[in-house]
Amino acid sequence: MPDSHTHTVDIPPDDWSDCLEQLTHEHQNRIVSLDVYDPEGERREFRDLPLEGISVSLDGNLEVISIVAREEVRTHVVHVAKGPLYLRLEKGQDGMAKSLHIESEDGGLTIVHFRTEQVPETIQAQTLSRP
Repeated sequence: MPDSHTHTVDIPPDDWSDCLEQLTHEHQNRIVSLDVYDPEGERREFRDLPLEGISVSLDGNLEVISIVAREEVRTHVVHVAKGPLYLRLEKGQDGMAKSLHIESEDGGLTIVHFRTEQVPETIQAQTLSRP
C-alpha cells in the first residue's frame, strides 16, 4: 500500500490500454508478484516471476485485464481481472511504478507489485533455450 515515499495516480478508463502498454514496455522481464483480495479471501497468485505483459481486452461484453508472467520458456501464469472498475498506479519518488491496483466490479482487488530487478541474462538464456 502507499507510503510517504509514494503517490497514487488514478488511471481514467480511456487511458487503460495505453497505460498498460507502457507498463509492459517498462517492466517486461522485470520481476513481479501478484496478490488477489476477493470475497474468498486473500492469496498470492505468484511471486517473483518475470513479467510478460499486461493488457486490457474484451471477453464477450465484459472488459478484462490480463497479467501474464513467465514460469519457464513455454509455461506462463495468467491472471485475469474481470470487470475492472478502477486502475490505480502507485509510483515511487523516482516516478517508477511500484504497484498497479485493479479494482473489479465483483469487489475484488488485484495488486501487481513491480520490482526494479530484471531477470538475469544467464537465466533468460537458460529458459529461452530449453526445448
